[in-house]
Amino acid sequence: ILVDVVPLSVPIKTNSNKLSLYPNPNKGNFTVKASFNSASPKEATIEVVNVVGQVVYHAVAGVQNGAIEKNVQLGTELPNGMYILRIIANDSSSILHFSINK
Repeated sequence: ILVDVVPLSVPIKTNSNKLSLYPNPNKGNFTVKASFNSASPKEATIEVVNVVGQVVYHAVAGVQNGAIEKNVQLGTELPNGMYILRIIANDSSSILHFSINK
């Protein structure tokens, strides 16, 4: 029997030196924290993408002292499942996988 192992995430070049989301899993409400190492942007775009690539949440957060902390409330209409959090700043992006489990 041959088994192929496929990684769930791929490391990418990021602009942030730290990105976190908690709690994970969550019920559609969570906190995002990111800090930026160099060339701190004035703002960052926060997106949540579903498994078929649709952006289901979009917001812009102001960066203060090189970091952001944003409470995200996705609402009750999104189904349980895996989602991708994407932070975009200074023409670079970071991603984090999370799940909604109501």
